[in-house]
Amino acid sequence: MANEIEKSHGHGILINSDFKEGKFNPVIKGNSISNWKFNGIQVQGDGLRVTINNNTINNNRKWGIKVLEYAKADIIGKNNIHTNYNQGILIVEGSSCKIIENTIIKNSKANIAFGGKGSSETKIERNEISKSIAEGIFMAKAERPTLINENIICDNFDGITLLDSDGKIMNNLIEGNQRWGIQCSGKTIADISK
Repeated sequence: MANEIEKSHGHGILINSDFKEGKFNPVIKGNSISNWKFNGIQVQGDGLRVTINNNTINNNRKWGIKVLEYAKADIIGKNNIHTNYNQGILIVEGSSCKIIENTIIKNSKANIAFGGKGSSETKIERNEISKSIAEGIFMAKAERPTLINENIICDNFDGITLLDSDGKIMNNLIEGNQRWGIQCSGKTIADISK
């Protein structure tokens, strides 16, 4: 909690677990994590559920937060994830996140990217997702019941892009994006309503 973590050649914080029996639930809270050669926070490994709360994660050379190898993360409450050189948040196939009440802006690729097997538990709710030079949210092969609900998705290149994806997209404010508000391609069958 409450650390300033900056300027080196690896990840700001790396949490790695191969603890397949039981659960491992660390908390990352109130930190400033910036200017790393790789990721601000990398979470990886089965049996892992990390809570990431009230951090500033910016200007990292790869991703703000990367979740992989069957890990889960709750990125909840007042994280400010901005100006990272790749995605603000990347959730690799097999992993999932709850992303709730954060500011995710000005990342050089999609502000949030996820999909594939195991993505069905992903929920993205009540965030500001804006000003990416790519997508606000990029979904590839996302599974039902993925939920994107009550977000402000504005001033990105594209608002939401769905490729071969399922899930629910509802109650969002999507405006001022340079190209598409929502683009559906491939075999997308998502429920887009309200």
